[in-house]
Amino acid sequence: TTNAALTACKKQGVKEFMATVWGDDHRESSNFSILTQLQHFAEHMYAEVPDDSYVEKRFEACTNVEWQAMLDIDSFDAIPGYTDKNEGNVPVSKGLMWQNILAGMLDANIAGGKFHDHYDALKDKFKESAKKYPEYGYLFSFYYHLANVLKDKAEAGLELTEAYKNNNLDIIKEFALRRLPELLENVKALRLSHRDYFYTEYKPLGWEILDVRYGSVLCGIDTAIKRLTDFLEGKIDKIEELEEKLDILKKSNVRGLVSIVDIEKLNSEISQLYTTIMLAVSNGDNYRASR
Repeated sequence: TTNAALTACKKQGVKEFMATVWGDDHRESSNFSILTQLQHFAEHMYAEVPDDSYVEKRFEACTNVEWQAMLDIDSFDAIPGYTDKNEGNVPVSKGLMWQNILAGMLDANIAGGKFHDHYDALKDKFKESAKKYPEYGYLFSFYYHLANVLKDKAEAGLELTEAYKNNNLDIIKEFALRRLPELLENVKALRLSHRDYFYTEYKPLGWEILDVRYGSVLCGIDTAIKRLTDFLEGKIDKIEELEEKLDILKKSNVRGLVSIVDIEKLNSEISQLYTTIMLAVSNGDNYRASR
């Protein structure tokens, strides 16, 4: 929508407009993750509609970081065969990170995705970027740890549910003795990396909310290990959390979870709206517009 918005502003003679960066929901990600978009916005000052390849070159000249290295951050929510380029802005990784292992509210929505392979490859990219660009090392290190957690956590609930329903005790035992304890340690490492970057970029107030979120994930994994172990040792005859039927959550239930979005139609409507707004602004005395 940037091209549509800024083209409309220039066409209508708007003298001043600005880009804003929102840190709502306690800044789970970094402000620097949108540097590529800000570069695109800035280049509109020097071209009617800047060419993508030129914007990439300008980005690398301004930051000393390859365009793709920073753009890899978008891949957390751009899952091949699921959200693909994620033009609908679906916050996949957010749900996968914070949902409970045994009571995964989003599990039915992600069934059939190839999350492990995707995040495993992404992990390696961020590990390399952290070494290659030490100035942003703390940032790429955080995303490395996030991908390292998601590769194992994303589909854990689905795998456990399937193993439980098929009475596959070997897989349940593997989760209880190896996979979940390893995941627990990886989440701890992610939290520490996240805390380092958070205190580097932001004021300390706000981190306490993320402490609560990480605490929920860590306690949830610990409880899952306990429940699986009790089941394997015969202390309980069933795991009630895994007995529940998984339902697909609709758009009205979870922000951003939609299966089909008509992007071309949406962009067209947004462009028309911006043109209408900019025309109204340009006909008045106020030449300041915000995006």
